[in-house]
Amino acid sequence: MNIENLIQRYRTLALRLTIVACFMTASLPLFAQIEFSIARPAVEPWSGADILLPNGAAVHLSAANLGLNATDEVNAFSFGDDEIEPLGIYNFSRVAYSVQRGSQGSGGVITAQAQGNGAAGDIFQVSVVGYQGNFLNLVRPQLVSDASIHNLTPAPGETELDGLSLVQPGSAGFPIYFTLRGHATWGPADILMVTAPGAAPQIFATTAQLGLVAGDEIDALAIGTVPRAAGPPAGLGPNVVIWVSLTRTSPSGAIATAAGGDGIIQVYPGAHQLVMDANVLGLNLVDELDAITGLDPGVGEPVLNPENGNLYLSIPVEGGITWDDSRQLAEALIINGVPGHLATITTQQEQEFLADSFPDACNNGFYLGGVQCTDETTPAAGWIWTTGEPWNYVYWRPSRAWRLSEREDFSGESAFRRENEFKDLVLLSVL
Repeated sequence: MNIENLIQRYRTLALRLTIVACFMTASLPLFAQIEFSIARPAVEPWSGADILLPNGAAVHLSAANLGLNATDEVNAFSFGDDEIEPLGIYNFSRVAYSVQRGSQGSGGVITAQAQGNGAAGDIFQVSVVGYQGNFLNLVRPQLVSDASIHNLTPAPGETELDGLSLVQPGSAGFPIYFTLRGHATWGPADILMVTAPGAAPQIFATTAQLGLVAGDEIDALAIGTVPRAAGPPAGLGPNVVIWVSLTRTSPSGAIATAAGGDGIIQVYPGAHQLVMDANVLGLNLVDELDAITGLDPGVGEPVLNPENGNLYLSIPVEGGITWDDSRQLAEALIINGVPGHLATITTQQEQEFLADSFPDACNNGFYLGGVQCTDETTPAAGWIWTTGEPWNYVYWRPSRAWRLSEREDFSGESAFRRENEFKDLVLLSVL
């Protein structure tokens, strides 16, 4: 594609986005359900069907509350209020999760915990954006709570944390949705629902309704509604979204294992899609997830510039992102039916608006949609906007020396690409 075609391609785009390099985290209001292993028994007195309070010190919902007996084993559960969204052209996600006993991670925090007092009873979190079939860590895996902090037994003899779910403050915990392992009546990929304390479990979604097959087993579960409903769903419907992790022996788990290990799969609505792969979750080829719950991704809402009618969004990326990847991500975003692109600054008002609206981004450095598509050796010459807008306003940061990264191909033309370490160069600065 030549540069004239590139410019024409971008003439109709109005949404402007910036990709920046910081992220905020939040505390997690969680309930945890715990599984005990016969081979490595733990000292906690809870049954495999009890739902515990966040500190792990007492039962919130007992097996009897769920219409179960003490020998039943809840394999995954959700309160139906997970912050998850159906996959489309892009998807921002933040999840809390746990891993099975013996998981070693692929480096980073899971590996560090595994080499310390074990990772199976710990709670981790990660923030990810999926776009055009790719996954990018906005925030790499982090430790939220060590097993000992929420009163679980660490290694040796560590207790597995087998279920997590986001729950709103003051919630009575009903309805609650869960799967069972080894039950005589319901299959391990059927999702059950209990609507009141002690009520008999009923089917919320069958194995077949989820597009799953015999031999599949749901090992982690998150259920939400989009748009967000006033309460948890009473049944499957067009606004229900279901994410799961399947056991390694599950036939339908191949979509995750083909990407390099365990992962999170959207099984409803529509065809199965991979939400997060093992790489962004910090897992190795043989690690398995044991629980997931969806959290607010924390990306924020687009900001309207009333002067030109454009929307702007700041997307934080821990550890940085290349200009090429940031451009692809911006183009993958669609808000109000309009595709995005990296921000351009064409007026003094627009620059002042961005400086006022995104002070953190301005302080930390961000990417813009400017490319140098000639063989110019003068740093400030030969620039164009990827949108085709005129290059008639410039405000180069005067206090920085020019440094240029290596030449890269940009749609058939020579262009400068700014690498992660060049955070203040090759692009216009907003002060």
